[in-house]
Amino acid sequence: MRVAPLLVSAARRGMSVFTQRVNPVTGVVDWEMQPETYDYQQEVARSAYADMLHDTERNQKYEQGLKAAVAALRAAGRPVHVLDIGTGTGLLSMMACRLGADSVTACEAFRPMAECAGRILAQNGLSERVHLVPKRSTELSVGPEGDLSRRCNLLVTEVFDTELIGEGGLQTFKHAHQHLLEPGSLVVPSSAVVYAQVVQSGVGTSLTPPLPQPGSLVVPSSAVVYAQPCSLVVPSSAVVYAQVVQSAAVRRWSRFSPLGSLHVPDDVSECHGAAAVHDLQLSQLSGSDFTALSQPVPVFGFDWTNRTPIVFDRTSVARVEAVNSGTAHAVFMWWDITMDPAGEVLLSCAPYWAHPDTQGRTGSGPEDIPWRDHWMQAVYYLPREVRLRRRDEFNLVSSHDEYSLWFSVNDSEDVPVPGEVSDPAPICLCGLHVTVSRTRAGAMNDPRRHQLYTAALEEAITPGCSVMVISDACIYAVLAAQLGAGRVYVLESSRITRRALEMYCRDNDADDIVQFVDPESVQTAVTQPVDVLFGEPFFYGSVLPWHDLHFWYRARQMDGLCSEKTRTIPHSAELHCVGVEYRDLWKIRAPLHSVEGFKMDLFDDLIESACQVADSECEPHPLWEYPCRALTEPLSLATFDLAGGAPADLQSTTNMEITAPGSCNGVALWMEWILDPAGQQRLTTGPLQAPRPGQQIVWDRYARQAAHLIREPRPVTPGADRLRCQFSFAAKTGDLQVKFAVEST
Repeated sequence: MRVAPLLVSAARRGMSVFTQRVNPVTGVVDWEMQPETYDYQQEVARSAYADMLHDTERNQKYEQGLKAAVAALRAAGRPVHVLDIGTGTGLLSMMACRLGADSVTACEAFRPMAECAGRILAQNGLSERVHLVPKRSTELSVGPEGDLSRRCNLLVTEVFDTELIGEGGLQTFKHAHQHLLEPGSLVVPSSAVVYAQVVQSGVGTSLTPPLPQPGSLVVPSSAVVYAQPCSLVVPSSAVVYAQVVQSAAVRRWSRFSPLGSLHVPDDVSECHGAAAVHDLQLSQLSGSDFTALSQPVPVFGFDWTNRTPIVFDRTSVARVEAVNSGTAHAVFMWWDITMDPAGEVLLSCAPYWAHPDTQGRTGSGPEDIPWRDHWMQAVYYLPREVRLRRRDEFNLVSSHDEYSLWFSVNDSEDVPVPGEVSDPAPICLCGLHVTVSRTRAGAMNDPRRHQLYTAALEEAITPGCSVMVISDACIYAVLAAQLGAGRVYVLESSRITRRALEMYCRDNDADDIVQFVDPESVQTAVTQPVDVLFGEPFFYGSVLPWHDLHFWYRARQMDGLCSEKTRTIPHSAELHCVGVEYRDLWKIRAPLHSVEGFKMDLFDDLIESACQVADSECEPHPLWEYPCRALTEPLSLATFDLAGGAPADLQSTTNMEITAPGSCNGVALWMEWILDPAGQQRLTTGPLQAPRPGQQIVWDRYARQAAHLIREPRPVTPGADRLRCQFSFAAKTGDLQVKFAVEST
């Protein structure tokens, strides 16, 4: 959490700012002095600029699109006046210059990036050819004294996200056509199409019958698509796709389901959930994770040239034949864009099973398609789940406003009449879908966790005992009551979540046993000694895996309410790490040096300096989405005695020997929570199987691990190289530091 910075003068250092921060480990509110530029450096450090620029296919296809558009204007006898909206590093503007544009105007609203672009243009000898304006495109003026001396006739821009329109691209294109471009201007990219595929979530199901071969994805003859208020345009160049699926594994990220004896309140289980899509690397799902219930269906087309007017609010209805029987749990969606006026240069964000690059291949996988993290695929969890039978037809209803997409499925035999379609975005009424993340929802629905927590509580709870739950969004207070606890105190920091948990207590007949306590009044509200302290642990403020050590600090604050016999769950915790070769993730922090022949060292310097000021040595990632191969045996860096007293300082220096050849480009870290004193009940938030050098690691999907990325990866060989690991933990501040370096032995 940050508040408005307080400026203070610092002699010889320019201006500095005090920023307020809630320490995620200790829970203490700290004031920190940071450089005046801290906020923008943080934004630069965590941006996706480097990821985009490492996307070779994206870069090359943008240039191919520009080349075709410039050639088309020349063939028509027209000059080429280029407008580059959101230029970033200036790469697309430099490409336009190389292709012979008569004039190039670039705008960039983020001033630090605009300044960097100016220096990059100068380094590449193009500062005189590109007119750089540090403004939003909607702020540009046209005229003799304006930012643009004339309207342009070629727009190039990249204002897309995983949802395609989430960055406000519709308004950007519409405003440009109305105020900045000549009639009949060309645009790169020229169009986009959104695809949808309906799926059923279910471990143990399969993808049979086979999905259509990539490249043959067309609107089936049985799929009639309607749209309102304008017709659905599906250019050959770009589409938004969706696929309806059935999947229990996928479903856990949204739908709260019964676990053992825990009943889910109807207000929670029947809640429509959040309208937002869930960004995922769908290609990392296995065939047993879901069943496709439809072929991918194009549901929206966007003509960026404005020949078909750009509208903000639309609903389309596709009449689709089910390819499998099952329950429609979710919709997979992705999009394609066409770069050139003729519709020949296509960039697809499809998962591997529907990607054009896997056309005609057998045994294709995620490694056979271009990797990117700035544009992924997404899952939309259906507000109403529908049972479908193979070969029956159903309606796939797709809607969008200016920024968002949402979907629904119905099995009505009636095809809605265009113009009468109204499908508003669903709203969460239970509260849980808006207070917990997708990852947290998955953990709350995870049978593996439930089995371990149940075993630990069964062993610790005696009839009539007193239990205190120190964890956010924790449903296990109900289980403690069911196991015989006489009183269960719950410290829940969110009032919205508290209302949902109260529904759990009511529906499980535990509301007379479970008592919610405000943290500031806990010392007076708890009227009997606490026999069991329980935490999963999970806290809203946790970002990195070890931030959940906040449980340790909160538990010690309860010492006055406990006795020597009080049982603490978890009993201890361990921090583990393993040296790895990330297949792709390393690219988000690796220097560029050059991109498509243009020097980018100045951008590398900007990112490096920003990371040093504003970023930690590690960053959180759901590593199941980012394959990596172990290069070392796993190492336990530290053990934290959660039941043995107050936090204490820890430090160590250790070496991990390289035991598998490869390119060492990072380290993965995770926590393991030992629930019982004997160490038999161990909950890992990292690998689900012991990592073996040279093999892919299988990660827990319902937790985020920490990734340390080595900026300059290097080849390593067993017996010749090792990873040096330095660890320290400062108990007073909760500051945990890790540093890694590859060394020759």
